[in-house]
Amino acid sequence: MSTLPLNRLEDLASALGHPWQVAPDPFDGHADYRRFVAGSQGRGFWLSIRQPAGSDGPVRLRTHGRYPEIPGYFEDHNRPRTGMDLGRPLEALVRDLRRRFLEPYEAAFQRAVEALHGRAVAGGAREELARTLLRRFPDPRGHFVDLPREGLTVHVPLPAAGEVHAAVETRDDMAKVSLTLTGLTVDQMHRVLASLTDAGQPTPPNEP
Repeated sequence: MSTLPLNRLEDLASALGHPWQVAPDPFDGHADYRRFVAGSQGRGFWLSIRQPAGSDGPVRLRTHGRYPEIPGYFEDHNRPRTGMDLGRPLEALVRDLRRRFLEPYEAAFQRAVEALHGRAVAGGAREELARTLLRRFPDPRGHFVDLPREGLTVHVPLPAAGEVHAAVETRDDMAKVSLTLTGLTVDQMHRVLASLTDAGQPTPPNEP
């Protein structure tokens, strides 16, 4: 791919203007077909050129962005990845790149920043939840695990309730919590379900 017009990528980056400029690629070994374009506050994206081997068709320009690294599982289907004919006039490429890539890229980058912040905050909240449960139900077998991808899992034996064992799980921003109870008697199961059914219901007025 050494014959592909890499200078075209550099001209395109230059035409975008401030704050965009060609910068060292964060990853080695790709200089024969792409350039990394850096902006401000950690923003940046790759301009790549591609032409299938043996093809006489137009050289294609492809773009994809760099984002903050978010621990655990995070998927954003709206992150832009565009493709266009590199042989088009430079002005047209700049216009389309701004409209089709840079605008949605800025929005996707901001979503990643917010997700990173939210998970950092939730990480402290998850640990506090785990320690609160272990203090509330002290048992030598009680423990918790907080993994970036799997989330928080707290295992709490409840010796006062017989053989009952509770597992509390939550992920990401702690908007949802899963509670698993094992070892319940049938009567305990009915009482748990009744308490969940009654949760949030108004308390009936006292009879005269």
